[in-house]
Amino acid sequence: MLERYPQLTDKDLRSCPMGSHGEDVVMSQFAKEELPATFECKSLAKIAVYNYYEQCKKHGDGEPIVIIKQNNSKPLAVIDAELLFDLMANNGDEDDYEL
Repeated sequence: MLERYPQLTDKDLRSCPMGSHGEDVVMSQFAKEELPATFECKSLAKIAVYNYYEQCKKHGDGEPIVIIKQNNSKPLAVIDAELLFDLMANNGDEDDYEL
């Protein structure tokens, strides 16, 4: 994230240890203003959504985006994290980034 947000320093973003309560990335007030998001990070040996992502990549040359939905929940979009941070850093400005 620091690469995409050069105005932030390592003092603005702090990773919490696994198993601790609350947000996984603790952000300074300045960081919250620059990057209005909250993060829940998971690291597992295998997550099924990666199979869907690889399948999506094989469908064509476009940016792979996987839409997932479970019963009684809103759909979620799975995209490359670097793309997400690029889009957020550019505030969705299409002139700065092209899918």
